[in-house]
Amino acid sequence: MDPRQPAPPPAAPPRRVAQAPAPVPQNIQRYTIIGIVALCALIAGLLGDSLVGVYRMDQGEAIPRGWRWLLGAAEQSFSTQTTSLLLGVILLGFAAGGAWFLVQLALGWVRSQIGGR
Repeated sequence: MDPRQPAPPPAAPPRRVAQAPAPVPQNIQRYTIIGIVALCALIAGLLGDSLVGVYRMDQGEAIPRGWRWLLGAAEQSFSTQTTSLLLGVILLGFAAGGAWFLVQLALGWVRSQIGGR
């Protein structure tokens, strides 16, 4: 090479191409959703049942410590009974909806195994 010629520019480093993340298998997504729905339905059912249990207490009785912050009183009154019944029924409704969803998924799976779809 002739010393009078300028040196060629250094080679640029190779460009990194952003790769899409590996696709998540369909089974993992489906089972994750089923697990989350089952867990939420279980928790909603337990909390709803506990609140309905608070509703069943007589007026004037002490409310369990765990529910005092939500109901805003230390002893049972008409307003705390009404609030606990309303919230308990709403939570039990969420639990029933989650159970219904899981039952429908199970029926669909059974039908697919039998060959009905």
